[in-house]
Amino acid sequence: MTFFTKEEFENKYNLEVEEWQIEYACEMIYSQVGLRYREQWNETNVPSPIKNASMEQLRFILEYD
Repeated sequence: MTFFTKEEFENKYNLEVEEWQIEYACEMIYSQVGLRYREQWNETNVPSPIKNASMEQLRFILEYD
């Protein structure tokens, strides 16, 4: 499950990332949202606040973990 593309993230934050890292960050945010939307969201239809939270989560992981 991914809420954003590699290109979106790299353009926004100017950091290199791998696909597995995107999935990891999205799963972290998804687990906080709940099961109601399982398999319904992807990078084309996820709400902007969820997408932004996922991207910010990955940025935080890359910079501080």
